[in-house]
Amino acid sequence: MELFMEKIVKRKKTGLDMAIVTGEIVACVILAFAAFAFIPSIGMFVAVALGYGTWYLVTMRSMEFEYALTNGELDIDRIIARRRRKRIFSANGKEFEMVAPVKSVYYSNEYKTMKKVVDATAGKEAEGVWFIVTHFGGNRGVVLFQPTSNMIEALWHINPRKVMRS
Repeated sequence: MELFMEKIVKRKKTGLDMAIVTGEIVACVILAFAAFAFIPSIGMFVAVALGYGTWYLVTMRSMEFEYALTNGELDIDRIIARRRRKRIFSANGKEFEMVAPVKSVYYSNEYKTMKKVVDATAGKEAEGVWFIVTHFGGNRGVVLFQPTSNMIEALWHINPRKVMRS
């Protein structure tokens, strides 16, 4: 039987994101006025190019994560501005050392202080965040994600000793 589940999580904008967007827009306006003042012959072309570049950079702050669980294989993709996709994690559920909620006793200081962390959640204060401890990219690390309850059940059926559902 084929098993396929997916979920898309949109990253929430933070204050830093808003500050960066504001800075990009202000810099665009200042540079456009400078282009009109110092090189009036191509000022309009420079202003349009700056506007397009600013739009491109501002939309790059929009990020989503797609979780796909297919026959025990968990893939997490980062989608930037709905136009670029990159696989940031892929592993078989049988290889996981532990899967548990972040707000549980299982999320010890050992896991909190790991150097290799993939954060594929909506943000720091998001609800329903789980963690996976496994080897990826040649090192042991932690993946933070927000699965559905059906995904957790499927992972439990694949690796019942390592998925802590409580």
